[in-house]
Amino acid sequence: MLSVYSRIVDIPKKLIDKWNGKSDISIEQRPQWLEACEMLLADYSPIYFFLIKNDEIEGIAIGGLKKDLDCINFIKDAEVIDKVSQKRKENPTYFFYNVLFLGVPMSTNSGMICEESSLTSFMQNINEYILAKGLANGLFITNLPDNISGMEGITFPYLPNTKLELQYDNFNDYLQSLKKKKRWDLKNKRNIFLDKGNKVIIRANSEIIDYKDIYNLYIQTEEKNDTNINYIFYSRENKFHEFSLLDDSYKWFLVYKGNRIIAFALIVLDGENLLFKHVGMDYELEKDSYCYFNLYYEAILFAIENKYKKMLCGTTTYDVKRRLGCTLVHRKAILQFVGAEIDENIKEMGF
Repeated sequence: MLSVYSRIVDIPKKLIDKWNGKSDISIEQRPQWLEACEMLLADYSPIYFFLIKNDEIEGIAIGGLKKDLDCINFIKDAEVIDKVSQKRKENPTYFFYNVLFLGVPMSTNSGMICEESSLTSFMQNINEYILAKGLANGLFITNLPDNISGMEGITFPYLPNTKLELQYDNFNDYLQSLKKKKRWDLKNKRNIFLDKGNKVIIRANSEIIDYKDIYNLYIQTEEKNDTNINYIFYSRENKFHEFSLLDDSYKWFLVYKGNRIIAFALIVLDGENLLFKHVGMDYELEKDSYCYFNLYYEAILFAIENKYKKMLCGTTTYDVKRRLGCTLVHRKAILQFVGAEIDENIKEMGF
């Protein structure tokens, strides 16, 4: 049986308890983060699918509907962009689609929580629901789990995540694992950061009274980073206020210059893993201080001291992360069309 909900608050407590009782999922695949996102995100229309059998959850799909999405933004080929632009002279809404994204919002975690044995029936139920409701033209699974294979649709590489394995007894062991030049570079940037009077203070989420300054730093970084294509954004009105709904698994690494916060990183404690989730900074005030680099320094130090096994570092600034010892985690996505013809230009979409 397929059960569908559009808000976490509408999901029966019995289902929520069983969901939270799953031991093999990320903190960001749980209701706490998703309920906060319902208020934190702009123009976000969440949808939650449950496959229920014998009163037990066999599958969960976490999604968000984007209406009239301009899919030209996902094309890299200039020739294809030109073809789409030419067709729009006759049809201005050409290549706009209603797309249901299955993925955890503002996260690299998968939106599909399902055993492979149940996948076929689960996806069939979801597709039938979308078609019956006229909900979307397409279904886009943004981070296909490793246990899912053989699905119909257009499959392509998705933005790689990055990870740092933390098999070190102490921070010095980590430093010694780096090549001499990288080790010198790290220590040099650390010394410059400290010589300029900067310091990092770690605050639990419950200690943050007002998120406005942190939000403004995030926006500066979001506007500066145009290398990745985004289809979902934090609300400009909310200004991170609903982060207050989250527990102290969320930690804020705040860079202070005097009494002023000039940069931050949001770190998430996720079982045996540490997630380096968000970063923001004032690029004028932090100039030549290497704040970004030192936020990673502090996070790695924290992770090793607290015996985390792995640090997941996200999908941007790959060169910086490689210098810190990170490796790429390759991912894939799949695009399915529901009750619609596949436009030839769809095959040229990429990330």
